Amino acid sequence: MANVQLYIAQSLDGFIADSRGGVEWLERFNAEEDYGYEDFMAGVGAVVMGATTYEQAMSWDIPWPYHAVPSWILTHRRLATPSGADVRFAEGSVGIVMAEIEEAVDGNVWLVGGASLVRQFLEARLIDELMLFVVPVTLGAGIPLFQQVPATSFELAGTREFKTGLVELRYSVTRDS
Repeated sequence: MANVQLYIAQSLDGFIADSRGGVEWLERFNAEEDYGYEDFMAGVGAVVMGATTYEQAMSWDIPWPYHAVPSWILTHRRLATPSGADVRFAEGSVGIVMAEIEEAVDGNVWLVGGASLVRQFLEARLIDELMLFVVPVTLGAGIPLFQQVPATSFELAGTREFKTGLVELRYSVTRDS
């Protein structure tokens, strides 16, 4: 079975996006560090995201950032596809979509976001590992990472500090919760 990993940044006050849904507040931290991204991506066989996250990534003035792996977009809408990318639109429960992904690819599954999809994966007990990057800013408002999520227990697997002030908290999900 694939290891489902949530690799995500949040502000100190718990937001993954600002009140407009933007992540520009992360830009000043991206230039200085890799934050283990290259090593992380080496183990990823597929990415999964919701439609809002997909549309945000499509709006960036860069090529599709996930060309190296197939991307599953959970949505009932049909959206534009980046040229040359392996993007698959899927509907239905996250459990059904995960079964399809596990049948199609090898490697870990990166749950990119957003918050609604994170909640759905937690409800289905499909997240195995959480790599949370706490960014030293407060936004005051925005999209919280965890909203109306089920009670879930995590075990600390490690921490890492970066010179930019970010801290990575790595947790595994305990299955007895």
